[in-house]
Amino acid sequence: MKRLVEIMRNEARVIEHACENLPEEDVRRALDLLAEKIREDRGIFIVGMGRTGLIGECFAVRLVQMGARCYVVGHSTERAIKSGDLLVALSVSGDTEFVNYAADVARREGADVLAVTMNAESKIAERADVLVVLPEPEEVILRTFSELLMLSFLDGLAAQLAEELGVDESDMWERHAKIQ
Repeated sequence: MKRLVEIMRNEARVIEHACENLPEEDVRRALDLLAEKIREDRGIFIVGMGRTGLIGECFAVRLVQMGARCYVVGHSTERAIKSGDLLVALSVSGDTEFVNYAADVARREGADVLAVTMNAESKIAERADVLVVLPEPEEVILRTFSELLMLSFLDGLAAQLAEELGVDESDMWERHAKIQ
């Protein structure tokens, strides 16, 4: 049990550090861009690989529950990305090859790119129209802390976005999956 509690406390420290050092102006730009795309009924595409991709799917669920037209890149129900749409590119390193490929395709098709990463010097940072670099403490014990931080940030971003769009819990519950 000692290791379990140690990991949980370290995860809490990582999130607390991020809360105290969040790039507020960049987060505001991300919120405004997401809200604009939802209000305009544009397609929002989520891309990430591995565990970060699974975290992206969690974020996509929240956006759908808010009424957004949201797609997960690579899923069979994904439609073609087009001008005016938004790609949300998630990559802890910012150098994930497929995520950067998706950003290139999105830009070529005229879509905007919102990137969330932990590496300001990454390839995805260069491709982003809006960039949020999540702050990590200098001492990261396990790489999974980065993924937990990404999940926590996207959960908070979704909650803030819902509030700003005037979407409440009952609205989201109406759109919650019933067959599961």
